[in-house]
Amino acid sequence: MDADPPVQGVKVACRITIICRTATKAGFAPVGAGSYEEAAKLVQETAFDCITLDLSLGGHAGIEMLRHLWVLGCKAPIIIVSGCDDSTCRETVRIGKSLNLKILDPVPKPVDLEMLRYSLERLKAEIERAAA
Repeated sequence: MDADPPVQGVKVACRITIICRTATKAGFAPVGAGSYEEAAKLVQETAFDCITLDLSLGGHAGIEMLRHLWVLGCKAPIIIVSGCDDSTCRETVRIGKSLNLKILDPVPKPVDLEMLRYSLERLKAEIERAAA
């Protein structure tokens, strides 16, 4: 039996290997970014179906990427991946939503791969329903 073709892509900005592998298993064609600069360039040049965002991006905070996505008019759902405390994560989600970004349920670090895969599979099903 042939597998469903992957959805356009998932932008990944943290733990590239683990998140990309999980995204592939969920039916996406992941694109990894190893730095804030690389991620900022990718989201500017490519329309993604979903973005995973680590709140710690080297010398940059995840909130900077949220602002960048807002400036770009990003419509892709965003899954925040974070090892931050709950209050920081909640505040980041609140800020993202106040920027009218589509923020999905965050995934804690260490990455809960089951939770991430479930979120991605649910999102893929939504995308497929919308395309039908």
